[in-house]
Amino acid sequence: MRIYLIGYKCSGKSTIGPILAEKLRIKFLDLDSLIEKMHGKTIPELFRKNDEIIFRQIERDAFFEIMKIENTVIATGGGFPCWFNNMELMDRSGITIYLKVENEILYQRMQRVSAQCPVLKGLKGFSLKGHIKKLRNENDNIYNKAQIIHDYNDGGAEILVTKIKLYLHAFIHN
Repeated sequence: MRIYLIGYKCSGKSTIGPILAEKLRIKFLDLDSLIEKMHGKTIPELFRKNDEIIFRQIERDAFFEIMKIENTVIATGGGFPCWFNNMELMDRSGITIYLKVENEILYQRMQRVSAQCPVLKGLKGFSLKGHIKKLRNENDNIYNKAQIIHDYNDGGAEILVTKIKLYLHAFIHN
């Protein structure tokens, strides 16, 4: 079983992932951490060094390595599902979970990291809010293809574990 956590930057994938993995008694992997380990550079360094298409290919290559590993919760990069046919690959090889977070909460979280994040390019205030709205308009249709949509207001890891177990039960019996 592979569980892919998807969602926008700062939606909590890397935070809830280890908790979820522990509760399910499986491994946790972070796609960004694997990329950094494979290339000996941080994500911002790789992003600055390469154009976005090359970075997304690097990300995809790392994903193919992760796809070989069973019984894992995997936190993907925020933009990962939106490139190539990545969303379809995840849907075919595991359970996709969209961690859906309200715009205002994303804004508060992104404000804290915008200076270090190449994708956010130091956006602040209204420009950051506009960026979030633009991302939603462009990408919500992709994220909403996830097999499980877990709204931030629904609760934490315990509720998500229950949703996963219900999904697996329904999948097995259909």
